[in-house]
Amino acid sequence: MNNKQTYTLYLFYEDTYLAKYKIKSDDWRDIYKQYSEKTIILGMKMGWKLNDQNKKCKWFITDYEKRVRHCERTKKSDLMLLLSTFFIRYKMNDTKCDFIFLKNKIKPKKKKVK
Repeated sequence: MNNKQTYTLYLFYEDTYLAKYKIKSDDWRDIYKQYSEKTIILGMKMGWKLNDQNKKCKWFITDYEKRVRHCERTKKSDLMLLLSTFFIRYKMNDTKCDFIFLKNKIKPKKKKVK
């Protein structure tokens, strides 16, 4: 039996629920390396300083949070960008960013009766 553990990641900003993601690790550093580092490197290639990128991330997260509060629609691409920008801000010690990892239960498969 191959039981792979999965987790659900919930993101909050200023105590407002933003989004949830199904992920395979419960370590935020893995998510940071997979998504956020690529975003930072891309920004550096475009000539943006780290401080400028930090401000853009803050703007995006606060804008996304406003859209969630006002029940506006969001795009799937915005969800992926949110994950990336969220952990950039978290790594830079933004105290308004908070998250929770919850372990998903593994349901045993029922045996078929012959």
